Amino acid sequence: MRGGGSDGTDFEMNRVAQFREVRSPQKLWSGAMVRPNRGEVSSVYGVRRYYNGVFAQNYYHRGVDYAGGSGSPILAPAAGRVVLVGRVADGFRLHGNTIGIDHGQGVSSIFIHLSRIDVQEGDTVQAGQTIGTLGATGSATGPNLHWGLYVNGVAVDPVPWRNSGFE
Repeated sequence: MRGGGSDGTDFEMNRVAQFREVRSPQKLWSGAMVRPNRGEVSSVYGVRRYYNGVFAQNYYHRGVDYAGGSGSPILAPAAGRVVLVGRVADGFRLHGNTIGIDHGQGVSSIFIHLSRIDVQEGDTVQAGQTIGTLGATGSATGPNLHWGLYVNGVAVDPVPWRNSGFE
């Protein structure tokens, strides 16, 4: 995510790095994941990013972006435990308002640019549960949801997990 108009704070980057290291042993997801927002996909996984007309060095888009109306609901794609809540007011300058969910066995989702957060760290969520609302906080050019999916800390394309799931 670095390279976009503003770098994240050390606090923000450390919290996100810690989130990516979570490896709880219990599998909490089952089957295909739920689409987290009804908005149109505005950027797919793996696209090489550019800023101010220049391609970013060694950076590709590590998630799927959904462009939608500000305030539209964001749904948990699968059951899990909320392990990260970051707010602009707490120094999340790049990601904006952020939620991280541990789905178990090294699988986790991060949602960024939210306008509202409806969960707290430690909450258990179910697939399809509203966890917040779409926004334009952090380094966003307009209202959108960025959904990143990690497996053992490595970014993966969430779309196959949503279409067919992995067991």
